[in-house]
Amino acid sequence: MEVQAAIEQAWQRLGIDPEIQVPEPVDLVRHFDELLKRWADRPAYTGFGLTLTYRQIDELSAHFAAWLQHRSGLERGDRLAIQMPNLLQYPIAAIGALRAGLILTNVNPMYTATELEHQLVDSGATGLLVFGPMAATAVEVLPKTQVRRVIVTGVADFHGFMNRTVLSVGARFTIGATPRIADAVHWRDIFAVKGLPPHEPVERGRDDLAVLQYTGGTTGRAKGAEITHGNLLANLHQILPVFNKAGVEEGREIFLSALPLYHIYALCLNLMVGMGVGAHSILVANPRKINDYPKLFREHRISMFPGLGTMFQALARNPDFVRCDHSALKVVLSGGMPLAPEVARQWHEVTGIEIAEGYGLTETSPVVALTLSQFRAHPGADGMLPLPGQQLRIVHVDDQSDLKTGEHGELWVRGPHVMAGYWQQPEETAQALHDGWLATGDIGSIDEEGLLRIHDRMKDLVIVSGFNVYPAEVEDALLKHPQVLEAAVVGLKTAQGKEEVVAVIVAKNPRPDEQEIIEFCRGALTRYKVPRRIVFRDELPKSNVGKVLRKPLRDELQKSA
Repeated sequence: MEVQAAIEQAWQRLGIDPEIQVPEPVDLVRHFDELLKRWADRPAYTGFGLTLTYRQIDELSAHFAAWLQHRSGLERGDRLAIQMPNLLQYPIAAIGALRAGLILTNVNPMYTATELEHQLVDSGATGLLVFGPMAATAVEVLPKTQVRRVIVTGVADFHGFMNRTVLSVGARFTIGATPRIADAVHWRDIFAVKGLPPHEPVERGRDDLAVLQYTGGTTGRAKGAEITHGNLLANLHQILPVFNKAGVEEGREIFLSALPLYHIYALCLNLMVGMGVGAHSILVANPRKINDYPKLFREHRISMFPGLGTMFQALARNPDFVRCDHSALKVVLSGGMPLAPEVARQWHEVTGIEIAEGYGLTETSPVVALTLSQFRAHPGADGMLPLPGQQLRIVHVDDQSDLKTGEHGELWVRGPHVMAGYWQQPEETAQALHDGWLATGDIGSIDEEGLLRIHDRMKDLVIVSGFNVYPAEVEDALLKHPQVLEAAVVGLKTAQGKEEVVAVIVAKNPRPDEQEIIEFCRGALTRYKVPRRIVFRDELPKSNVGKVLRKPLRDELQKSA
C-alpha cells in the first residue's frame, strides 16, 4: 500500500479532518493578543512560587514591546537573543519582542563561549536578553558580536530576593552574583519607565520570520532554522485536534513545564499549545532537579507533562514521586529522543498513565507525529499517528525512490510546518529541502494502519555484516537487565574497517560483569545485534534537558579504540 494513502485512511478511521484551518491573518502577534484577552483572569505562569495571570502577561509584554520600539535602539527585523532558564520573564520577553517586530533566537544558557559566539554572530543578533547570574560567557564574547543592546535580568526582578541569593539552575552552574556588563539595561529598570507611548502594531504574514531556532548541522556547526509565523501556527492547529481527542480541555489544564523554553519542543508545547488552550504552566528552572518534581505534583494538579525518557525513568524510581497522586494526569508526552519501551512500562506501572510519544524536528516547528492510546487501531498496535495537514514519504536512502508501507527508509515530510530554510546557509538548505520535502535524516517506516515508527537516526545506524542495527532497540534490551540504570549504544569502526556494536552502561551496585550483560543480550537479540563490548561508566553524557548524547561517546571511544 502507498504510505500517504495508509495515513489518510487512519485519519478517516479516527474522525480527524485531514486538512487544517489556520485563521487569517496568519500572525503570531494577533494570535497572542486574542489568547491573552480570552484567558485574561486565568493564571498563566507560575515560577518560584509567584503566579502571573494572562492579563499581567499581556500588560507586561506590551510594555516591553513599547520599550523595545521607543527606547532600545532596535528596529523591526532585528534579532533578539534570549538566554535564560525557565523564568517568568521568558513569555513576557518572547511575546513582547514579537509585538515589537523583532525576530527571536533562543540561546542555551549552558553554551560555551565558542557556541555562544557562533550563534550570536551567525544570527546577526543586535540585542541580547540574558539571565545575569549566568552572563559570564556573554561578557567574554560580546565584543566579537554585533550586539549593541544588552538587557540583564534575574530572579530578584519578580521575587525581591537579595543579590546574594544563590539558585542552582544547571548541572555546571551554581549561580549568584551578576558580572558587570557595560551599558547594559536592567529588566526592572525597563518596567520602571513611565509614560511610554504604546507599541505600534507591525504587520506580518505567514511567511514572515518569527524565530531563528538553532540546531546541529552536518558540518558540526549549529545552523538557524527559519521558523515563520505560519510554521508555528500551522503546527499548533495540527496538534490541537489530536489533543482534543485525548481529552485536553480549554481553560482547565495545568502544565508541568520542566523542559527549557529555549528548546523548540518546549516552545511549541508551552508557548503555543499551552497558551492555546489557556493552560496554567508551572515553570521549572532546572529540569535535572528530579527531587523537586514530587512537591510540584503535590501542590498542583498536574494534568499535562511534556518530558524526556530520562526524566520519566528517574521519576519512576523516585520514592517520593511514586507516592504522589497522579490521577489528574491526562497527557504525558515524550519527545526529543526515542522512548525506550522498558521506561514506558516502568512509568505506567507507577502512575497508571501511558506515555504518549511525539516525533518531530526543529525544522518541522517541531511536531510531525504523536502516539496516544486513543489512536490505536486495536490493542497492542504500535506507532505514532502523523498529524493532519501534511504529507509523508519513506524513501530509499540511496536513490530517494518511494518505498511502500512496512519498508524501512528515510522519512521525508512536506507541509505548512516545514521551515523556510537554514539562515544564510543555501547549501545546507538545498541538502535538506527538495521541492518542499524535508529530508529528516531519520530511518522510519509506516505500516498499513498509517502509523509511523522511527527506528533511529541515519547517522547512528550501525551496519554489522550488512545488517542494520538500531541502537535504540539494543538500548531497550539492555534496560531490561535488573542491574542496568542507563544505556547508550554506538557503532565503532574496527581495524578491518567493519563496524561493531558497543554498549556503554551505568550500572547499579553490585555491578555485573561484562560477560553477564552480553549473555543477557543474547537471550533478547539476534546475534548480530548483541554488543561485542560493554563499557561501564559512572554517568552518560547528556544535554541540558537530560537527552543522552551518543556522538561524544562514539567519538571518545573511537579515539581510544
